[in-house]
Amino acid sequence: MDERHITDRGRIDEALRDSSAQFQRLYESDLIGIAVADAAGAFLDANDHFLRMVGYTRKELHGGRVNWLAITPAEYLPQDEAGIAEAALRGSCTPYEKEYIRKDGTRLPT
Repeated sequence: MDERHITDRGRIDEALRDSSAQFQRLYESDLIGIAVADAAGAFLDANDHFLRMVGYTRKELHGGRVNWLAITPAEYLPQDEAGIAEAALRGSCTPYEKEYIRKDGTRLPT
């Protein structure tokens, strides 16, 4: 490996660390609700703000009792399916609005 390649690799690694740290600060900031889920409906992780928004606890999340398919009103499921298909093809999907059903049964627009 030449010296330039090593230097470029170091800059790339540093930029990746900086980007990751920025995202982590945003995730923990409580400014917005952030959740990570899979296509089958399982929430893999969520920040505290998102959990407060939908009315569930971290224990319920980690216990598998929070599922985005179950808390999505039926009329929004076709949009979710289209978004999942688009993400499978492109790596991401066009943002869209939907609602969740909170634990108390009220609706949360997102």
